[in-house]
Amino acid sequence: MRACRERGAAAALAAFAALLAGTAVAPPPAAAGARLGLGLVAERPSPLASAPASDLVRYAAYRTTGGQLVIRDTLTGRSRRAPLGRTCYPAAVGAGQVLVDCFSDLPNVLPLKRIGDALAVDVTTGRGRRFYSNPDGTANPALAIGRYWARTGCLEGDCIAFYFNLRTQAVRRLTALPLRDLDSPTLARRRPRPLEFPRLQARGNLEYLRLDRDRRVLLDRCPRGCSYFQLSGGLVTWTSTQQAVRALRVSDLRRYRWAFDGTGLFALHTRSEILVMSGKVGVGNRLYAIKAP
Repeated sequence: MRACRERGAAAALAAFAALLAGTAVAPPPAAAGARLGLGLVAERPSPLASAPASDLVRYAAYRTTGGQLVIRDTLTGRSRRAPLGRTCYPAAVGAGQVLVDCFSDLPNVLPLKRIGDALAVDVTTGRGRRFYSNPDGTANPALAIGRYWARTGCLEGDCIAFYFNLRTQAVRRLTALPLRDLDSPTLARRRPRPLEFPRLQARGNLEYLRLDRDRRVLLDRCPRGCSYFQLSGGLVTWTSTQQAVRALRVSDLRRYRWAFDGTGLFALHTRSEILVMSGKVGVGNRLYAIKAP
């Protein structure tokens, strides 16, 4: 009994010392037996200025308030930094590249009309190259990048997308649908995929994971809202009522939960990590990395 008290006192002292040193003490997972590490990746003096983007497999990218692009290799835990312009933000990651949108500084211009240039930044070298400059004066925000092409979004009432060839600098103006294969040199149409399982399904405030045509699993009850559902790599992650990040491993339906005390949560995962952005007044947006189950 005395040994237990001494171990508890030592743990409390260690937590207090960590707080004095400015480091974060990870909240324990609620799932019984879940021993997953949670580490603080980005904190003051350069917290996040944008939510992270990811290729859902290995690489993620975000901008810090210090004006740097951070490219994180979630497999190794290493990061590469590159300077960014004052109005540049990562929009997407794909095919070993980070798509960065750069806004103009013109005043009194609608935000969706402010796109100026875009950059394709290599995830291994951190080197970027400009690949378009607002071809018709009203280019939409760039949203996706592939091996050969990058694509803009679609403004309400104007569903025309620009496709920019990263190698030849060619520009194609096409309807947003059908979707195109950004990894195809000829920008071939993407064929609709047959119904696949497992898949996410929402009914009112209830969120389900449909395992097959006959079976489904309740993920969460969301009377106050759940967000950022992602199903990839055999894992489902989401934020629950802006107070916790939850996960479910599809292979054995094991559940995990991590609690946060910030003002808002954003989550995404790759094959190796779950990345969580948690905002807090007076501190800014911090980024946490959790080892994926």
